[in-house]
Amino acid sequence: MIDENISEKNAENLINKESTLNNENRIVIALERIADALEIIANNKTHSKNIKKDNGSSTTINKNEINNPLDNPRYIEEFLEQKGICIKFVPEINSEINEVLYTLSSFMGNNYSKISAVYKAIKSKLSTGESVRIYMRNFTQEEIGYSCQFCHNLYKLTFLSYYKYLKSPKYQIIAAPNRIPLVINFLTGHWLECYVVNEIEELIKKLNINKETSFLLNPQIILPNGDDFELDVLFSVEEDIYWIESKTSDYHHYLEKYSKMAKLLSSEKVHPFLILTDVPQQTCNKLSNLFGMEVLNIENFSEVMFEELKPYKTIHNTEEITNSEID
Repeated sequence: MIDENISEKNAENLINKESTLNNENRIVIALERIADALEIIANNKTHSKNIKKDNGSSTTINKNEINNPLDNPRYIEEFLEQKGICIKFVPEINSEINEVLYTLSSFMGNNYSKISAVYKAIKSKLSTGESVRIYMRNFTQEEIGYSCQFCHNLYKLTFLSYYKYLKSPKYQIIAAPNRIPLVINFLTGHWLECYVVNEIEELIKKLNINKETSFLLNPQIILPNGDDFELDVLFSVEEDIYWIESKTSDYHHYLEKYSKMAKLLSSEKVHPFLILTDVPQQTCNKLSNLFGMEVLNIENFSEVMFEELKPYKTIHNTEEITNSEID
């Protein structure tokens, strides 16, 4: 049971007493260290390499400077241009920031079923920053353990301004989110995009793919009819392009738009995906049949993408392929 409106005086007193000056100093110091940098993503500052010039062409990327597939989205850009789509700008990429976010998003994505109740309770308070009390007496020990670890991770990064776990016999978590743009942006859905990108990068390493790959993340685009649009993740390996959207809620309002976008991008080269949380795969299968893009529950994403990328695996020995390639 989750009580999102903490009215007990004892809980409020506990929060007030433990929100000491030392805790405030810890938050301020940590925020100064990471928040300003992380807000680059939240504020969608432009990536200078991908800004379109007035004549519609994009700046040249020196291939000798490419150290990461994220830095070479030119093939994807050219495909979009062929479809009459103009790229306005792409948010800046910062590898140090991504490392922090990818680590947290990987934990969330790989353990979503165990932390979903706590995550949704915290997410519900992002607009106000109020505290939430989560009763876990009916949780399994595994769910309690992962939920506490999740909150601890958020607290270390100052994504939570307050966190307290009350052990047996109470089995309760009290938490309050920090109301700063990076936290709101990340917890409302950016974490799922980060998880998708991180999983793909891990699969590239696991399969030892040496083919040409590239990413284009969160491009702001103009459609042929003049409408503005934003895509989540575009990933290519050789000539195949994977367009991946992700939603943690309210996906119903986007399905028609995504369906139209899938038709616009229609090509043997393009593979559209929609990743959802809290939606059974059986329902996802029905949505796939209706809207012309493969809809997956988060728990099935890695396995499906593994099968998609497996043909690109670099094999040094024909006996190298085994059934244990993916956990």
